[in-house]
Amino acid sequence: MGGWIGPWGTWQDAPVVGAPTPPVSEIVPTRGPSPSGGNKECCTYWDQVRYKSYRVANPVVGGGNFAVDSEPIRNGYYWLVLHAAFHLEIGSQIAFAFFMCTEPDRGVPPILNVSNSAFPEPGIVLQGNQPPMNSASAAWNVISAMPGSCPVLPVVIPNGFFLRALTFQTNNTPAQGTFGVMRIMYLELPVGDPGPLLAF
Repeated sequence: MGGWIGPWGTWQDAPVVGAPTPPVSEIVPTRGPSPSGGNKECCTYWDQVRYKSYRVANPVVGGGNFAVDSEPIRNGYYWLVLHAAFHLEIGSQIAFAFFMCTEPDRGVPPILNVSNSAFPEPGIVLQGNQPPMNSASAAWNVISAMPGSCPVLPVVIPNGFFLRALTFQTNNTPAQGTFGVMRIMYLELPVGDPGPLLAF
């Protein structure tokens, strides 16, 4: 479509990229005319919202805690995550939390078994109004058949960071092959564009 000038400055369409590879599924909306009936070449930020689902099988032999991570963010862009949720495809209850991590953390395996020792630092926990989390508190955010949502929203994820959903059971850890699913709804915006943040 090219570029356009809106109330938040000049927008330039991102370059076309290849389709994501499994286990990522993505829905990218098609832009339409402005809902206000104005300039048909314009659009609001809200018709640029994207949706992605990350489905990962627990790779830990014999079972253990594991993580589901979002993909790297393109240089020159950041993500404004509007909603995020996580669940495991099992019937039992599992404790988990959302973290914001740096790219060097991506290659570091999550802790396999939590004991009463100090909880490791896999990133910055997105805790919101939840009580303090520690290795002895497995009830921080418990999920079963229904997904649990990220307690801090919206959240800005800069280039060089990613969103992680991490289980941290003290016992009865997820079995090997158990699928964890993280779903996010977000805007990908160029650095310097505040997006619709002022609306919150």
